[in-house]
Amino acid sequence: MRRVLTTLSALLATAPLTLTAPWPAAAAVGTLTIQIEGVVHAKFVDPAPGCFTLPSFGLMSRVLVINNTDADVILYSGETCKSGFLRAASGVRAGTTRERTLIGTHSLRVQPR
Repeated sequence: MRRVLTTLSALLATAPLTLTAPWPAAAAVGTLTIQIEGVVHAKFVDPAPGCFTLPSFGLMSRVLVINNTDADVILYSGETCKSGFLRAASGVRAGTTRERTLIGTHSLRVQPR
C-alpha cells in the first residue's frame, strides 16, 4: 500500500509539469514566396519557424514578399534576423503581400501564431 501511495503521489506531483511544458512550434502551412523585380528568387513550402537568409538584393530592388501561410513573417535588414538602430524590421501578416524597395542582404523570421 505504501508503494502505491508513493507512486501515485509522484505521478500527481509531475502532472502540472507536463501541462505547462512548451510544445514544439509547428511549421507554417502554405507557401512563402520572395520575388525580386517580378522573378521568384526564393520559395518556402510549409516553412519551419526560425530565421532564413534571403538572396542579396541589387541596388534599389523591388521586392515582393507573398505570405500565403498561416504564420506571420518579419523581414529584417541583415542576415541574423535582428533589428537595431539602422536595421528596421517590417512585418508581413499571414495571408498578405508586402512590397518593399530593398538593397543588400536581408533575412526573415517565420513566427507561427
